[in-house]
Amino acid sequence: GPQFAPEPSASTVPLSSPPMSWNYTVTAHRPSAVSHAVTAAFTGPDDLNLIVAKSTRLEVHAVDGSGEGLRPLLDVPLYGRVATLEVWRPHGAGHPDLIFLSTERYRFALLAYDAESGEIVTKAAGDVSDKTGRPCDCGQIAALDPQHRLLGLHMYDGLFKIIPALAGGTLRSEAFNVRMEELYLLDLCFLAGTPRPTLATLHEDSKHQRYLKTHEVAVRDKALSDGPWPQVAVEASASQLIALPFGGVLVLSEHSVACHSGGAVRAHQVSASGAPTLFRAHGRVDPDGTRWLLSDAAGTLYVLAIGLTDRAEVTSLTLERLGQ
Repeated sequence: GPQFAPEPSASTVPLSSPPMSWNYTVTAHRPSAVSHAVTAAFTGPDDLNLIVAKSTRLEVHAVDGSGEGLRPLLDVPLYGRVATLEVWRPHGAGHPDLIFLSTERYRFALLAYDAESGEIVTKAAGDVSDKTGRPCDCGQIAALDPQHRLLGLHMYDGLFKIIPALAGGTLRSEAFNVRMEELYLLDLCFLAGTPRPTLATLHEDSKHQRYLKTHEVAVRDKALSDGPWPQVAVEASASQLIALPFGGVLVLSEHSVACHSGGAVRAHQVSASGAPTLFRAHGRVDPDGTRWLLSDAAGTLYVLAIGLTDRAEVTSLTLERLGQ
């Protein structure tokens, strides 16, 4: 930090004393690196907002339909670094969305926008840390049930934290852990359209083989049971899961994008040259989940189009690179 060496005063410092210096440390600039970003109808049911997390700050922007781009609305400081950021839509269309986030020190908050005051209010908050447990190497992963029956956090190896929700989407005051057999978990998500909350996990075993597996969450029993899909091996470089609104899950790998829906699997090669592509981020383009925007580590954008039948069965995957 900058150093300040005030002039010695005769009343406090003898003239024969050596010069004294003090160090003063201050954050001169606000965080600028974006760690998380989501789109939601946060400020109103008919609004389109971009919510950006930058370490200890949360920014809310409005997407202007007139073509002027983004209009900043809120810039809120947070007491903690954001580890996960998700959209919670318990009331469906016609109601504003809520924002769920957790921090690196295992605190969580459910945030809403108060239209009267123009400020962000906290609907629920709590501490989900455990006294025992080894923090997972991949960092925290949040997963929200599409039918808003519960949400979960993977923070420690072999454990999955469940926060149940009431019928109206309000989070219950209790949270509990369920034990998972997968110790090295890479990603997870909840599947859509299942009678019970069903979790899809991407994990790696001791032989460095990666698998896709499903679990059903029994809230009353506070346990996990085998899911409807059998465990299947996936590409060794598989890194991300994307739950599809019509059922099934996308598995992103360095060389392919595959769609799994139980026994059926559709795959598409990413690069014709065979060069690896490391996907970093994704976003849904259409509400029905038939088009997705993907981004890799080099900043290249792709559009993934999914062909469906009338019965929501996947017939094709098409990956198009943008900007060329």
